[in-house]
Amino acid sequence: GITKFIKTFDELLALGLHSPDDQGEGYGNDVYGYYVLAKDIDGQGAFTTPGYNYGQSYFQGTLDGNGYTVKNFTAGQCGIFGGMMNATVKNINFDFASVYTKSNDAGWNYSALLANKAKNVVFENVNARFLGYQAVSGDVAPFFKGTLVGEVSENVTYRNVTIDLSLCTDGFVAS
Repeated sequence: GITKFIKTFDELLALGLHSPDDQGEGYGNDVYGYYVLAKDIDGQGAFTTPGYNYGQSYFQGTLDGNGYTVKNFTAGQCGIFGGMMNATVKNINFDFASVYTKSNDAGWNYSALLANKAKNVVFENVNARFLGYQAVSGDVAPFFKGTLVGEVSENVTYRNVTIDLSLCTDGFVAS
């Protein structure tokens, strides 16, 4: 059955792993369940807190967009979920989205809209139109800029996925 209907941008973000200050539903715990968008969601220019995923917590559920659109937001460096494992994202559109990153002490960044790391994930009937990619000035670390995920560790499937980068002037990797 359905775990929760998502009606606001904040409810969507609560599924993800964000900074220790955020303490969302996803911080420090895996998030399971079947989540369904109940309507189009406008992020109204919101910036998701740059997430941190140390391989300890993942979104392991299903996000069913129910044909609705999430728009007008910038995803922090680990995306909305931080990490995804054994998860599905389907029937959803993302519009006027951008991705932000900043180098960390380790010197590597995997930045993307939904997650910095993905393992055993299915994307099905997903459309995403990107505005761009924002890197903090002065960064010298290598960046791996993905669209939906930054780093695919293994077994990620894309079915009927459309990525529109026509509005971007910077380098994205369509992953």
